[in-house]
Amino acid sequence: MSEQFKGQVAIITGAASGLGLAIAKKLHAEGIRVAMLDLNQDATQAASQEVGENAAAFPADITDEAQVGSCIAQIGQRFGRIDILVNSAGVTGRTNVKSHEVELADFRRVFEVNVVGSFIVSPGASFTTGFTFDLTGGRATY
Repeated sequence: MSEQFKGQVAIITGAASGLGLAIAKKLHAEGIRVAMLDLNQDATQAASQEVGENAAAFPADITDEAQVGSCIAQIGQRFGRIDILVNSAGVTGRTNVKSHEVELADFRRVFEVNVVGSFIVSPGASFTTGFTFDLTGGRATY
């Protein structure tokens, strides 16, 4: 285990399964405290217990600004800081169909989770790190 990240706090979206869970396990093994966000409350809780003592479940719909804001506040209160954000939540929608056969509702859901969800979580997670986004100027500042 490297000491480089020990004691830091990571938020991981989509952390109940797949790539998000694998990332949570790896970061936890490196000494990082892990805040695990996912839509499925039971799966998120089980995953956080699987990851270990310094992991906590925060069930949330990342497309809902109020839920994300509440989670960020809870994470800040619990861990006192946020150092790392991994936007791993994602859905594929209906697969193995021709693009002209995709229903608009399905496309919108995929876009909401995969793009808008990351957009909502990113600025909220930055407030405890001193990292800010200037979306109009296309730059980030510390």
